[in-house]
Amino acid sequence: MDGDLVAIGSPKDNNSGGGDAGSVTVIDGVGNEQLLTASNAGIYENFGYSVNVHGNLLITGAPLHPITTREGAAYIFRRGNDGTWVEEAQLVAPGGQWSDFFGCSVAISDTTAVVGAYLSDVEGPSSGTAWVYEYDGCCDWEFVQRLVPSSPTVKFGTSVAIGDDRIIVGSPRDNNDGLSAGSAYVFRLDRSDDEWEEEHRLVGSDTAAYDYFGYAVDLNDDSDLAVVGAIYNDAAAPNAGAAYVYRRDRSDDSWFQQEQLVPSGDEAWQKFGSSVSIDGSRAAIGCYGYPDSPGHGYLYEETAEDGWVEIVKLVTTDGENGARVGYKAALSGSNLLLGAPWQDNETGAAYYYDLDRAAQGGDLNFDGVVNIFDLLVVLGDWGECPSTPAPCSGDADRNERVDVLDLLAVLESWN
Repeated sequence: MDGDLVAIGSPKDNNSGGGDAGSVTVIDGVGNEQLLTASNAGIYENFGYSVNVHGNLLITGAPLHPITTREGAAYIFRRGNDGTWVEEAQLVAPGGQWSDFFGCSVAISDTTAVVGAYLSDVEGPSSGTAWVYEYDGCCDWEFVQRLVPSSPTVKFGTSVAIGDDRIIVGSPRDNNDGLSAGSAYVFRLDRSDDEWEEEHRLVGSDTAAYDYFGYAVDLNDDSDLAVVGAIYNDAAAPNAGAAYVYRRDRSDDSWFQQEQLVPSGDEAWQKFGSSVSIDGSRAAIGCYGYPDSPGHGYLYEETAEDGWVEIVKLVTTDGENGARVGYKAALSGSNLLLGAPWQDNETGAAYYYDLDRAAQGGDLNFDGVVNIFDLLVVLGDWGECPSTPAPCSGDADRNERVDVLDLLAVLESWN
């Protein structure tokens, strides 16, 4: 998401170039919708596997393009003055090889694009890599650098994000702190020579074997906040997952862990941190769970008194078991989206949450309507409710108690 612009990938779409050719649907704030496909679409290429939108630019990955060699590709689209998105470039890795999975992760800014290839063998078997491309200001996107971490790692490039002069790359199978403990690397653009240089290697304060730290990463626009998911961390419950917020000290460009986020629910194997998104003082964390649950998400907000506080658990009213709600999360301003690729018999769905609208009334589950489900939230949380570590979703007036006043808030806002 970027503002009210939404881009949703559908890598198993069969309509554009045959089975699993893939597509991306773009929807703007007034409801205009456009289906994007690759100019050279082919079967089983999974176009739309990853997607990122920034202003008038969109990038999406097709990690199995072409089917004959499966090196992978990424495509950049630009929105014209008439609102139409047009394919501008196809990116491939120099010297790409069979099943590199180039395009498994993508990110774009005004002039820079980064593409992950987590199965690349350039630095060793499945070491992974990330490739950086720059726009020449006129016509072409040119390859400029391959990012290489300072320590040997595994599946580097599983996740990528870009902010102001910085790129973060996740490596969830990094073995340096324990088998598959994971890590993430921040790279900074040195403008004196236009080279991307490693600035910091991030690991969690309690990172241990099989945490998969770096499974998901994100940077804010100013590149002074980063959030990293570790889907199998045990802090809340066995393999429940965790996410970590890091802040950059602008005085010396060092990074430090500001907070470890864990879900208030103690369900094991919920995979908290499977997706992460940060914007301003808010962070969204997805946890798509196991097939016996629909999956869900959490919204956090930074406060002066208590740091990052859980605001609400984001659930759906119609999510099917195994829908994997929270498989992807996107947050932009007051707009939040959770992807659910297995909803509706694997057709897929995305759930939109209007955070400002929800905060103004009785929409306690942030699903865009005030109804019986919000009453159930109040009744389920009835009683005392301290604001830390996480306020109760039913505490509409945030007075640390769920009571008749919260019930009235829901009834007054009833749709």
